[in-house]
Amino acid sequence: MPTTDTIIDIIRAVYDGGTALNVNSGGTSTYATQIDEASATVTYVGKAATGAATASAVWQIQRLTTTGADLAVTWADGDSNYNNVWDNRTSLSYN
Repeated sequence: MPTTDTIIDIIRAVYDGGTALNVNSGGTSTYATQIDEASATVTYVGKAATGAATASAVWQIQRLTTTGADLAVTWADGDSNYNNVWDNRTSLSYN
């Protein structure tokens, strides 16, 4: 089973300190990234434009859940749209 620290290290490597690859343009775009280790088995990862308020509905949010050796990645509202509020991450629906 991956540890929470291992998962966080992977997340940080993927987001590279908030810089994510923009596949459509071939360049990079800078995002604000929030990581919340809610428990030993649940971690939330949010991404939005730099300077976005956590209370604004402009966040893309993932929930990472570990069960045994399995890691499940689900999206707020079941999609990767930038239309969620980071402050509400624990009460959103994930699929």
